[in-house]
Amino acid sequence: MRAGTLRREFDAELMSRVAVFAAEVKPMLDRLDVARAIADQPNIVATPVTVRRGDGTLVYESPDVPHLTNEWERAAAQGAAKHLTFQTVRDATREEQRLVNRFVTSPDGYPYVVQLMAPPTSIDEGIRELAVSQGIGILLILALAAYGSALTARQTLAPIDEMIQRGREIHGHDPGKRLEVEADTIELAELVASMNAMLDRLEEPVLTAHRFAANVSHELQTPLAAMRFAIEAAQRSNRPAEKYQQIADDLLSEVDRLSTLVRDLRLLAMAGAGQLIGQPEHFDLGDVVQQCCEIARAVADSREIEIDEQVLSHVLATGSALHLRRVILNLTDNAIRYSPPGTRVQVRMGFDHGVATIAVTDQGCGIRAEDRPRIFEPFFRADRARARDTGGSGLGLAIADQIVRAHHGRISVESEPNAGSTFTIHVPAVAALAHSA
Repeated sequence: MRAGTLRREFDAELMSRVAVFAAEVKPMLDRLDVARAIADQPNIVATPVTVRRGDGTLVYESPDVPHLTNEWERAAAQGAAKHLTFQTVRDATREEQRLVNRFVTSPDGYPYVVQLMAPPTSIDEGIRELAVSQGIGILLILALAAYGSALTARQTLAPIDEMIQRGREIHGHDPGKRLEVEADTIELAELVASMNAMLDRLEEPVLTAHRFAANVSHELQTPLAAMRFAIEAAQRSNRPAEKYQQIADDLLSEVDRLSTLVRDLRLLAMAGAGQLIGQPEHFDLGDVVQQCCEIARAVADSREIEIDEQVLSHVLATGSALHLRRVILNLTDNAIRYSPPGTRVQVRMGFDHGVATIAVTDQGCGIRAEDRPRIFEPFFRADRARARDTGGSGLGLAIADQIVRAHHGRISVESEPNAGSTFTIHVPAVAALAHSA
C-alpha cells in the first residue's frame, strides 16, 4: 500500500516536470538541427531528458541521462513509439530508473516524445536524510544557545563570583531569566547590561526552538503510540488472518503519516537553510497556476465545489516551478477542504509593477483575528481537532511561506470568521502580453 502511494506521488511529480520541459522543447522541434537547439538550453541540458521522434528514433539525449544497455535502450524507444506513459528501465549499473513519456507535436506538425528519467530510490533516501538532519539541527540550535551564554560569561572583565553564580543559574529552559548584579563600576554595569541585552535577543530563538522540538516530538509520538498499540494487540492473542491484515493496514497508515511528516520537515529545514532552490529556472507562472487549477478541479468535483480561475499568460518568474506548484496546490487544497459543498473556490492571478499575485479565495469557516498572525508558524492549527480530521500536520502553510520567501516574495491572508479566507502570493515576475482564461 505504502509503496503504491509513493510510486503514484513520484510519478505525478515526474509528469509535472516533464510537462514543463516539453513546453520548453516544443518551439525548437522545427529547427534544422533540433539537438543543437536543445543543447543550447542550460535548464534542459542539466536534466536527464531524452527527445525522440514519434517512431522512437533518438534525436537528443542530455549528458545527465543514465547510460542504458542496448536492451533497455530499445525498450525506451519502443515505449515512446507505443505511446506508453510510464516505463521502468535499468541503467548500465542495474539501478532502476523510472521513465515518463510526454508526447508533443512540433510547430510544423510532426510527433515527438520527451522522456524524463529519475531513480525512485530518492524518496527513501530523502526520508532517511531528514531523520538525521532534523535531529542534528535541533541539537545544534539548543547547543548554540547554551554556548552563547557560556561564551559571554567567559568574557567578563574580572572573575566575579556573583556574576558567575548567577550566570550558571540561567539555563535554556528558563530563557526569561536575567542577571541581577549590583555594579560597582561603569564597566561592570555595561557588561551586565550587554549580557542582559544578549539574553533578550536569544530568548525568542530559544523559545521558538523549544516549541518546535516539543511540537515535532508530539507529532512523531502520536503515530508511534498508535503503532505500538497495534503491535501489542497483535502479540496478546492469536487472531484470524484477516485481523492481522487489518492491523497491518493500520500500521501502514501510521507509517504514511510519519513519512509525510518527515518529508515536510526536511523541506522546511532546507528552506530555512536557504538550500531550497539549487539552480533557479525561468518558467511561465501562468502555466503553473493553470496546471494547479486542473488538479484542484479533479479534487473539488467530488465535493461539488466549483473552481473558478482567472489566469494570465506570459508571466515569467524565476526560481522553482515545482516548489511554487506545491504552494498553490496547498492553498487550493486547504480552500477545498474547508469549503462547504456547493460553494466556489476562486483562483485569481494578477500582475502589476513587476509583481505577480495569485489569490485563492474560499467560502469556508474563516480564521479568527487572534489566529491570523500565527497562521504561518510550524504546527500551528487554528482548529486542532478539525485539522487532525482533515489530515493536516500543521506544516503546509509554514512550508508555503518559506518557499515564497525563497522566491523573494511573501504570502498575505485576509479572513473573517464564517466569511471565508483569501490567501495571496506575491512574487517578483516579468510579463509581456496577458489575457484572461
